[in-house]
Amino acid sequence: MRKERDRFRLAVEDAHLECRRLAAQVQEFQSHLRHTQSALRDSKSMADAARHELERLRHWIDEAHAESRRLSTEVQDYEQDLKETRQTLEGAERSCFELKSENESKHAEIIELKQKVDLLQNLGDAEARRSRFNKLQHDVEEARHEAQAAQRQLYATLRELEEEKARTARLDEQLSKLQPVEVPEERKESEEVEEELDDALAICPEDGDGASLSLPELG
Repeated sequence: MRKERDRFRLAVEDAHLECRRLAAQVQEFQSHLRHTQSALRDSKSMADAARHELERLRHWIDEAHAESRRLSTEVQDYEQDLKETRQTLEGAERSCFELKSENESKHAEIIELKQKVDLLQNLGDAEARRSRFNKLQHDVEEARHEAQAAQRQLYATLRELEEEKARTARLDEQLSKLQPVEVPEERKESEEVEEELDDALAICPEDGDGASLSLPELG
């Protein structure tokens, strides 16, 4: 019996030791669990903050893409307007030179008619001279009216060129604000067109009343 009792007592002591060891492990596990839960809460808060920041960045990127598309569309529109304006300027410049050539031709015709009128003064027959003079005077008047109409059309075209030049300058300024890298080439082309326009304006006469002729009267 004593041996049996000693054996049970040793078993109980071993059980107590095992219980104390298990209790120590439980406390250690509970401490680890508390640290793990705290770290999990911190990780969760950091994940929420990162998710909010990611959403904010995604929204900002979407807005940036939309703004980029809008600016690209505006740049294309300005480039198209600039191209149309340049074509209009070129057409107006051609019209200006054509009108100038026509005006010079009319002026040459008027000089030729004036010379014919001067030659008619030496004719012997007064009646025939007067009839021819009246006919030539009528031709001179018609030529003068045509020259005046051509010159009025020329100055109207010049005014349109000035307006198109101002509109081109505004478009260049707006385009330079949108595309600071690509604008210098466009501006250089626009300045070349403006220099050609200034040359045309310097060539064109400034008097808008047309060519005036004084025909000698026949006695």
